[in-house]
Parts: sequence; structure tokens; C-alpha cells
Amino acid sequence: MDNSGAAKVVVAESEEFTRMGLCHFLESHLGLDVVGQAADSRQALNLTLQKRPDLMIYDLNLGPLNGVEFAVRMKELMTGEIPRILLLGRSATNDQLLTALSVRVDGVIWKSTAHNELPVAMDSISAGHIFLSPRFVTQLLSDFVLLPANANPTASPELRDLTDRELAVLESISEGLSNEEIAHKLHLAETTVKAYSSHLFEKLGVRDRLQAALLAISVGLVKPTLGSPPLWRRWPPDSEAI
Repeated sequence: MDNSGAAKVVVAESEEFTRMGLCHFLESHLGLDVVGQAADSRQALNLTLQKRPDLMIYDLNLGPLNGVEFAVRMKELMTGEIPRILLLGRSATNDQLLTALSVRVDGVIWKSTAHNELPVAMDSISAGHIFLSPRFVTQLLSDFVLLPANANPTASPELRDLTDRELAVLESISEGLSNEEIAHKLHLAETTVKAYSSHLFEKLGVRDRLQAALLAISVGLVKPTLGSPPLWRRWPPDSEAI
């Protein structure tokens, strides 16, 4: 396959069979140009500096530098355009996920569903969003509650086109409230809440409530705070279309 002109990728994965299968999938199904493979973080760092890929796909628990440590080190050493970085993990602690978000990793994908989620993740990060596998979102939000971050949301380019009411709905969605609960909180009809949700999803370029909540984290509208309130035991709050 001629991948000339395609986005360049370096894959860092300790398991050879998994690494080879991933590289084949990236080239054959996604049309990407795999310019390097690494079995440890030292090889990965050297390849990244030499090849200057557009995207780095890295095993979250690879050694001697794990995914978060690698991302920080890579950004310290590189100048100019920094590769996007997607982490792959069979499991991840909440600390790992939050730290990955804090150092601006572009996404964390569950290995078992990588073949389905990689194309979605690629589209998401190309649009400037952070991608997190639904499994990890559910895990993270089961133990953390999102509270207002006291940020200035209108200063964020992503939120600049939202009205005050749409911002209020987005914040409520990020708090895990259902449409019915949002309607009660904001003194609106439930159909009106659905209409606001549909409009803000379109403006933000997101598909669903989970992506909207992640975007709210990434731009500082809300922040993760320790706690285990009953609210997040119901995430997602309802099987709502919007």
C-alpha cells in the first residue's frame, strides 16, 4: 500500500504480536504511515526525535517511562510541532487518567476495543478534542464529581459561540444531571432542554453527553473533584437521545 502523504505514526507497544497487529490495522484500514515501532520507551523516544511523526501511539504501562512520563519527556525534548499522543491501556487508575488529562495527552484508549475506537479517536483529536474510551469515562466519573471551575468559559474558543443558557445546560450535563433534572434546575421544559442540548452539541462538534462533558473538562468549565456522590453512580444518567 502506498501511504505517501499519509500521517506518520510511531507505535510503542511491548507485546510484539499486539504491536504488529496494530501497525497492520493502522496502515491497511486507516491509511496511516507507520514510520517506526518500539518495544520500550527509550526506543520510542529515539524514534520520535528521529522520525518526527504526526501521531504517537503508546502503551500506557510501557517501561521504563509510562505513558504520562513519556508524554512529559517528549514535550520537554522536542521543539516545533509536537506529535499528538494516544495512550493504550488494558487498565488505568483514576490517577493515571487524570494525570494524562492534566499533561494534555490527546486520548486514552482501552486496548480491547482499540480497533473500533481508534478511527473515532483520530477524528476527535483532529477536531481538537480529547478522546477517552467510554469504559474509562465511566470508571473515572464513578469516583469523581465535576464542579464549576470558576473559569471564564467565554474566553475559550470552543465555548465562545454558546449562549449563556447553553453554557448552563452544558455545565449541568457535566454534573451528570438528566434532562428532567436540568429542566427542574433551570426552570425550563424538558423539551427545551433537549433543544438546547442538540444546539450546543452541534456548535461544539460533539456526538453525545460524554464527549460534551470531556470538552467541558478540557477547557476548564468544570473540574474533577474527589468524592463519590450517588449522582455519578447513575452515569450515564438516562438512555436519552440527547
